[in-house]
Amino acid sequence: MGEKLTAKQQRFCEEYLIDLNATQAATRAGYSGRTAYRTGCDNLMKPQIAEVIQKRIGERSERTKVDADYVLTSIKEVAERCMQASPVMVRGIKVARWLNPESTALTAQVRIELLNCSENI
Repeated sequence: MGEKLTAKQQRFCEEYLIDLNATQAATRAGYSGRTAYRTGCDNLMKPQIAEVIQKRIGERSERTKVDADYVLTSIKEVAERCMQASPVMVRGIKVARWLNPESTALTAQVRIELLNCSENI
């Protein structure tokens, strides 16, 4: 890294990593609210700030083992689970889900049947 960051720029980097919102990060870092949008954009374009942010995002991904592939795979698993045709048991309630074939959207009809607890033993 060539240039050293100012205290405000370091704070911007820390704040940006919270929600990836440059305007909010600039405001929380102490920049003027009136110019936060422009300042946030300017900061993200500065090579030394971009380098710090990318480094910290990489460190966080390595530490948590969460990256874009993990997130997309998890979302896919949840979507497939929600669309399954076989019943799902939830505390004595049988929840049957199936896709509505007439619908082009991903809508599901849900039918709930209360089960006698003694049947599940």
